[in-house]
Amino acid sequence: MNRYAGPALALVCWACSASTMDGKNVGSETSAGDPVSHADGTVTIVGTVQWYSFEGGFWAIRGPDDTTYDPSSPLDVRWQKPDLPVRATVRVRNDLASTRGVVPIVDILQIEQLSCFGLPCPAPAPALTVIVAGNNPTDVRAVPVLDAMLSNVRRPSGAGVTPSFNCTRAAPRGFTTETTICSIFGVVPGVYEADVSASNYRTGHVRVEVPEHVIQPYECCAVGYAPQRVGVALHSQ
Repeated sequence: MNRYAGPALALVCWACSASTMDGKNVGSETSAGDPVSHADGTVTIVGTVQWYSFEGGFWAIRGPDDTTYDPSSPLDVRWQKPDLPVRATVRVRNDLASTRGVVPIVDILQIEQLSCFGLPCPAPAPALTVIVAGNNPTDVRAVPVLDAMLSNVRRPSGAGVTPSFNCTRAAPRGFTTETTICSIFGVVPGVYEADVSASNYRTGHVRVEVPEHVIQPYECCAVGYAPQRVGVALHSQ
């Protein structure tokens, strides 16, 4: 379990087609993805079930702000579906620690599948995200590159989004140091590639096959491609 402690998990399921007394689908009651705190110390969250492969692998709920809610006890197999939209009542367990390094750890008190109706959909994710770093020739450490740019960007036909790419300075997820992160946009699977250049570095090249994503009936805001993230290390001139 990779837990120092862990209470039992209680699950309650309501069908996603359930409705309230006024005839509204339960999935339309929460139009915003912000957690809602209650007087009894519990929190209601909306998100999607996701599989994380590190530390032996585990299922968790990811909120729309990318917060990962790590269940104190494993999710029941009925909820183990990637991108399954759910609403859950949880209790945050600040007294628990995990070797996964994922916070918060939560007891899931109730969980329900949501209908897609009324749920906010974010802008489609870039087909390819490129995190640029440079090789320090003295000690072979990766160093930030703040002025990287893309050129000769190639996308599959029908990529359907403009602009085709964008580069900005930001800290990669899980880090505090900024570097250049470039996004190549597109809404179809296929090959995405570009040259990557920066001052005092040799030009590099990235080429990635973005696979198709088969949309499942239960998925909300789904797209037909699986976004990819890669790192590119440029070499000093």
